[in-house]
Amino acid sequence: MAEWPIASVSKAEVPAMVPGVQIPPLPFNMRGVMSKDPWRDFLALILQIKTKDELSAFCDLFLTIEEKETLASRFLIVKALLDEKLTQREISEKFKVSIAQITRGSNALKIIDPKLKAHLVKILSE
Repeated sequence: MAEWPIASVSKAEVPAMVPGVQIPPLPFNMRGVMSKDPWRDFLALILQIKTKDELSAFCDLFLTIEEKETLASRFLIVKALLDEKLTQREISEKFKVSIAQITRGSNALKIIDPKLKAHLVKILSE
């Protein structure tokens, strides 16, 4: 059997392994140190991307086609909500999305920083 690869985590802290089933990798930051916030590490990685082609390849690695479609739908919903020209029902019909998806986008817009919202309105209306 291979040596336990993670010095900071004991085998007792990991659920019993089922033969043939691999435990997902533990979240590490880019220096290989156990991360307390893998989401922020992921965002930091995204910030290092320089071109649209690199970003597209990155998204191909981390997102399935369905996840990309979901993000694209959310983008269209948020953009339409910020534009304030269509009702939620019209957005639903135009983009073939559910009212529930639009409600989630609307609720998210209600809690973001007003400066971010103003910035989004500005850049998405150009």
